[in-house]
Amino acid sequence: MDQKQYEHVGELLGGLKDVVDDLNETSRSFVQDQIRRHKRWGQDMLVSPKQLAWLESLHEEFVGTGGGKEAPGVDDKMKADMEGKDFNDEVPF
Repeated sequence: MDQKQYEHVGELLGGLKDVVDDLNETSRSFVQDQIRRHKRWGQDMLVSPKQLAWLESLHEEFVGTGGGKEAPGVDDKMKADMEGKDFNDEVPF
């Protein structure tokens, strides 16, 4: 991941860290795992587009939009694919 993506994920996780207790069990586990991975791997951390979309969805719902920032590398097709999906029903990988 490039520096811009790394910083974006860090901002998402930083905001979510403050509300992690408000999340359901699946989302909480996912966010806690991502925080651990972010600390351990730094910029070498791998995040799939689906994982990034889930983090953004959680951040928007529980923290806010983060100043309207959009994830680097998320294109219109990916946004369309993610519309209406409930990420809380899926197993995080």
